[in-house]
Amino acid sequence: IIVFCPITSRVGSDVEAAMKNIPWDKKIVLVLMHHTRDPDYSTAGTLWSETYPNIDLEVHVLFHESVPGLLTSSKNTDAVYRMQKYLQPREETKEPMLHSLSSYFLIFLLPIQINVHTITSGETFGADEELLSKVRKRTQLTVTHWLESLFIIVFCPITSRVGSDVEAAMNKVPGEQNVILVLMHHTRDEGYSTAGTIWSDQYPNVILDVHVLFHETVPGLLQCAKNTEAVDQLVRELDQRS
Repeated sequence: IIVFCPITSRVGSDVEAAMKNIPWDKKIVLVLMHHTRDPDYSTAGTLWSETYPNIDLEVHVLFHESVPGLLTSSKNTDAVYRMQKYLQPREETKEPMLHSLSSYFLIFLLPIQINVHTITSGETFGADEELLSKVRKRTQLTVTHWLESLFIIVFCPITSRVGSDVEAAMNKVPGEQNVILVLMHHTRDEGYSTAGTIWSDQYPNVILDVHVLFHETVPGLLQCAKNTEAVDQLVRELDQRS
C-alpha cells in the first residue's frame, strides 16, 4: 500500500491519522508530502519505520498549489527514483508494479473540484466576487446549486447590527447545509477591529467564519492583512474538506 500523507499540522499526528486504518500485516510505502515552495526544505526527522514496523520505505516530497504537481527539486527526484527502484518487478514473482511514478504523483496532486453554493445577503460592490476569484486561483472551486454543493458560502455585509445582519443572512440558508460565513465590514480602515462573536457557537452548521474589509471607493477588497488572512483561511478549509 502506498500511503500519501500531506503534512498539514504536526508531522506525528498527520502520520498517525494516515496510518490509523491500515492493516498491520500490509507492507507500506509512506510518502510524506510537505507543503512548501522551498525546494531545499529540510525534511529531517523521525524514521517512521521504527514506529510502524510494516513501513518498508518512506520518502519525502515537496509540493505547493502554485506549482503543477511536484516542485522541481533534488528531493523529489530522489523520492521518485527510490520508489521506482523499490517497486520494480522482482524476478522471483514477476509481480506487476508501478513504473511511471512521476505521472502517478502528478495525477495525485491535481486539484480536486470543490462544489459550493453562494448566498449574498446585501450589497458588496463586487467584494464577494473578488474574494471568490482569489480563492479560485488556489483551488478548483465551482459554484453550483446548493443540493450539489459540499457547503454554502454566505457573504454577509454588515450594514446595521452584526447580530441582526448575520441572523438575516443565515435565514437564507436552505436545509442544514454546512456554512462558511464571510462577515463583510464596510470600511476604509485597514486596521479595523473585527473581534467579537464566534458564530459557530450560535449556528452549529457554521464550520468557519472569516472577516473581510471592503468599501465602494476601492474596487473589490481592501489591500490589507485581514483580507489576505481570510483568503488563506478559506483555502485551508476547502483543501481540508475536499
